[in-house]
Amino acid sequence: MTGAKSSEENWQGERMREAADAARLSSDEIGNRIKKSGATVRRWWDGTRNISLDDLKAYAIITNSTLDYFLYKEHRLPENAHIRQKIDRMATELEQLRKSIEAPRGFKTVNATDGTPVCIPADRDIDQETIDAMAELQTYGLPAVSENNVA
Repeated sequence: MTGAKSSEENWQGERMREAADAARLSSDEIGNRIKKSGATVRRWWDGTRNISLDDLKAYAIITNSTLDYFLYKEHRLPENAHIRQKIDRMATELEQLRKSIEAPRGFKTVNATDGTPVCIPADRDIDQETIDAMAELQTYGLPAVSENNVA
C-alpha cells in the first residue's frame, strides 16, 4: 500500500476535507450518510483511496458544495476562504434554526441524503435509509410522520 499523496497530488482530498469542515461534519457522519465507513472517507481525504463519481455527487450534496469544486482544480473558493466558510456555516446554522422553528412541537427536522428536510420525532434517532424513504414519501404528498401516529 502506498502512503498518502502530496498536497499537490491530493488537491481533491483536501477540498473534500475543507467542505466537510465547512459543513461541520465528521468523516463518520459523512460515511454514515453515504453508507460508507468513516475510515473510507478519511482515505478519500488523505488520497489513499479514490472516490466514485456517485459517492462524490452524494458528498457534494451532503456538504452543500458544488461538484465542480471537487472535479476541477481551477475552481477555487473565493479569495478569502476563511470568510466564505464562516458565511457558509452561518447559513447552515440559520437554515437549521429555520427548520427547528418550522417543525411541529415534539419533532425535529433532519435532511435526507438529497438535502430534503424531513420532520421526525425529536426523541428518536432514525437511520439515514429510513429518512431517505420518508423524503421519498413526501415527494408524493404523503406525510411520513404526524403527531397522531407517534407513540
